[in-house]
Amino acid sequence: MLFLLIFPVLVAGYRASLIHPVISLANARHQGQRLYLSSATMGLKCFALAGLVVYCLHEFLPDAINLWGWHLPLSLADYIGKSIVLMGVASTEIAMNWAWFILLSAATWFAGDLLRIRAYLWQALWHGTWNIKVPVTGKLLADSPMDYLLFKAMHSRRAVMLSMNDRKVYVGYVAACAEPSQNGGAYQEVTLVPMMSGYRDKQTLKITITTYYEDANESVELIVRQDAILSAGEFNWEAFEKLQPRKPAPTRVHIGRNQRRRTPKS
Repeated sequence: MLFLLIFPVLVAGYRASLIHPVISLANARHQGQRLYLSSATMGLKCFALAGLVVYCLHEFLPDAINLWGWHLPLSLADYIGKSIVLMGVASTEIAMNWAWFILLSAATWFAGDLLRIRAYLWQALWHGTWNIKVPVTGKLLADSPMDYLLFKAMHSRRAVMLSMNDRKVYVGYVAACAEPSQNGGAYQEVTLVPMMSGYRDKQTLKITITTYYEDANESVELIVRQDAILSAGEFNWEAFEKLQPRKPAPTRVHIGRNQRRRTPKS
């Protein structure tokens, strides 16, 4: 009977890993055995919590209550065991074992929801916001400077400069970048709303701006592969003016996901 508990524990652990607000994002960057061990660990946590809850309910709740003339049994284990005996499936002792197996399996399944609620409330109190996905994702991406820079630029609406492996250079706002996934950040795409683009000289690597996208009357979006980016950094307007004195800087553009608003530079 105890051997059969392995299956609901593993299944409940995998489900809990998918719905947990922190573990789900962390597991998206794991592969192979580490992912399996994480699910198994969550399953053991769910089983331990379920065992504690079931034990407390069994010890402290009365066996039955009378409510407006109705006799309501609260001892689910006895109720399920007696039902199995009445069906003639097993003896009383075996039926009680099956009853506890059913209760522990069900409680282990729903324990994942309790862990999710606890983690969500804790993260909300810690970060001071109900939208915990942004700070949690930013913390997980801190070990990858490229991912963290793009993620921070997307949410802070700051312009970035991307230098590609073909010497192409883009300056603009990150409209979307891939969140943590099992494929890893190096093989994902970045959606960029460009303000200008150019190239690096083959010999000196000096940047030459050739295209100003503000001349177009429509918003332009470019999708670039992250593994094609050689270097990236926040774009500094003052440095651009000093290094490119012959051409005026384009109008600063503040981009939301589905909007484009231009603000003249002071």
